[in-house]
Amino acid sequence: MIFNFLTILIITLSGSYIDSFYINKIENGVKEYVLDEDRKAELKKVFSSYDATMSAFNKKEKLNLDELKKKNLDKKTPSVWYDNQMEVLLVERKTLQSVVINLRLQMGTLINDDEWGQIMELADKDSEEDRAKEVKLVEESKNEYIKLEQHIEITIEEKLNRIFVLDALDVYKVQELDRIRAYQRVNTSQETSLVLREKDVSKEELEALAKRLIDYRKNNYLSYIDFISLLAENTTSEEYTSIMKKFNKSLN
Repeated sequence: MIFNFLTILIITLSGSYIDSFYINKIENGVKEYVLDEDRKAELKKVFSSYDATMSAFNKKEKLNLDELKKKNLDKKTPSVWYDNQMEVLLVERKTLQSVVINLRLQMGTLINDDEWGQIMELADKDSEEDRAKEVKLVEESKNEYIKLEQHIEITIEEKLNRIFVLDALDVYKVQELDRIRAYQRVNTSQETSLVLREKDVSKEELEALAKRLIDYRKNNYLSYIDFISLLAENTTSEEYTSIMKKFNKSLN
């Protein structure tokens, strides 16, 4: 659960996470409200391109996550590996955002104002449910941290070392929850929701949102690296392995 929030492996067309830059239930809205068959066919091509892009991205992210789990279990994994992996992940995320932003802009040109208004009404019907799901995700994440903290408490024998590790985890937890809430604000705040709801939103506006979210991810990952480093420095091999096995289970 914990690192799932960091990587967000699965982003669907109906998903609320803003890396997709899509409107909730957009395919359903197009099917119901876009009557021109030529434009509808072009929009289906956009959706197909999006699906193909996300499928390739998710497969690569799954491989990245599998490799991360293996490296996590090796106490001798150097911090430079995590630094390099962060750069790889951020580049992949930026590439994804660039492709999908262009698809989002293309989509806006294929829908007229009346159709767009109807699609927005359809999207709004699910907004409250989506917000409730996001609140639930935050609570689930907090519960995962509590379990991990409890495991650290009973696993690390040396008190001072235990404090160092728990402090590092707390910093990571704050960064992670801040990032989750940032995604929620993008979806629910008046400023950003108006940007996303605008049919003819500019590329610059979407890129500005993308950069903000990348910055949150980077800060989150940096605190993650600090946590791993401090854990390795302040545990025995047995303690480290026990905690990392517990941590890795939360990555599914």
